[in-house]
Amino acid sequence: MYHLRLKGDYYQMGVKRGNIFQKAHISFPLQLDDFQLEHGKRSEEILRKFFPEICEEVRGVSDTIGTDYLHFISWMLCMGCCMYNLENNIPVEVRGCTAFAYSSNGRTIYGRNNDLPPYLRGGSKSEIYAPKNGNRFNITTSSFINGEEGVNEHGLAVAMTFVMTDLEKIKAGFNSCFIVRYLLEKAGNTEQAVSLLMGLPVASNCNILLADKKGNMVVVECTPILKKVRAAEAFVNGSIVCTVNSLGFFTKA
Repeated sequence: MYHLRLKGDYYQMGVKRGNIFQKAHISFPLQLDDFQLEHGKRSEEILRKFFPEICEEVRGVSDTIGTDYLHFISWMLCMGCCMYNLENNIPVEVRGCTAFAYSSNGRTIYGRNNDLPPYLRGGSKSEIYAPKNGNRFNITTSSFINGEEGVNEHGLAVAMTFVMTDLEKIKAGFNSCFIVRYLLEKAGNTEQAVSLLMGLPVASNCNILLADKKGNMVVVECTPILKKVRAAEAFVNGSIVCTVNSLGFFTKA
């Protein structure tokens, strides 16, 4: 797993990452279809409205590696979202991510597995961020800038699990990996994170697990048109909450 520390100005954090890509001779031969490009363009407008700082970080990368910013961020916004041929490409058995949190006697434990295709193992990263005017946090990701899970300086853990979404029901908005990054950086506890998440346009089905150091834990089950909070349940002298790659409250949306 690659470890990276980033701090300060967002654009410069992107430049630092872009320089790393160049030194490692990493290229991005992006191939997006018309639907993905349009989805990315409309989603970027929403991302910039809610989280302009991260757009500047992406621009720092794209400028440094010499690729078109809108094309590049469109690709990032399609991650875990516009994956309409996934059923034909990736067996169900490698889509078994599970995240959980357990609280008892004033202690909270969080954990997850991330059942991604093996070829992503070498590119997985655990990164420490100290952004200007944002929470410090650790984020784990098979991508970059956005992430699958993390914990911030206030003791808030945030994790996503992917849920397949029919193409015609995908809308412009945050994909689950950008939701994780946004909440880690902006929220200090579960209550604040839920409030922020309820105001975000969500692109496709996903689950967001939230757990803070005081033992407040929920899963927010999200679709592009509706979100519902699922509370923790009593378990072995404490409480537990868990999420997988399906929605509990909703039928497939």
